[in-house]
Amino acid sequence: MCLPPPPQKVDAIIRSGLSRFSDEVGRLWCRLADFYIRSGQFERARDVFEEAVASVTTVCVYCIRATTHVSGTLG
Repeated sequence: MCLPPPPQKVDAIIRSGLSRFSDEVGRLWCRLADFYIRSGQFERARDVFEEAVASVTTVCVYCIRATTHVSGTLG
């Protein structure tokens, strides 16, 4: 049976990508929040979304984050 990776490792890997892949920042933030949502850690997912919005650098990145956040909460 394959066990999921520990949350700390997933968090660290994705966060390291935030500085390395500037063209994928929006997607990485969303994937990190999605990981916590799928793990049932909804408070942590919300914290990730809030951190993402606080670190917005472009409108395009914000739109990706906002769209994913809204679609995730509505459906």
